[in-house]
Amino acid sequence: MTSYEDGDGNKKINPQGDWLISGNASDSPGDINNLSQIRLKIKTIDDANGTTNYWTKTDWQANETDFVPDSFLSKPQWDYTFPSNLGKLYTDQRYFLSVKADDSAKPPNTGSFSTAVEVVIDTTPPFQNRRILLTAASTNLPYLKHCREPPLPTFPAWKKSR
Repeated sequence: MTSYEDGDGNKKINPQGDWLISGNASDSPGDINNLSQIRLKIKTIDDANGTTNYWTKTDWQANETDFVPDSFLSKPQWDYTFPSNLGKLYTDQRYFLSVKADDSAKPPNTGSFSTAVEVVIDTTPPFQNRRILLTAASTNLPYLKHCREPPLPTFPAWKKSR
């Protein structure tokens, strides 16, 4: 596996649409001549209940499975695009990517799946605690007078409930 859109190496990504996964598969002298010789496995583990699910190219299932990537870009480089329009890529989830290939020898030498690469999909924006800002604005702290944003309204009903 050579790429899964992790530009800074922190293994947390925010795909801006489809998620592109790519890699290289080669063998000498057996060679890898066709895409069907490459198998990709994507799994996720639900941290809440420990359930493992595997991607089938269209949906998640409990039975372990793998699939052929989308294309050879230029041999030996392959790619797979996880489509965002399916709504099946969940934020704050851990995904594990592994790949294997069979060479063109007769009978083929079958590789085993690579050590999985762990990736976290993070599409959740940072949390902004507006309640703290409201409290600070209602006490009229001097540093808030220099903010570029318009002043926040005070909420007398909220202040009374405290």
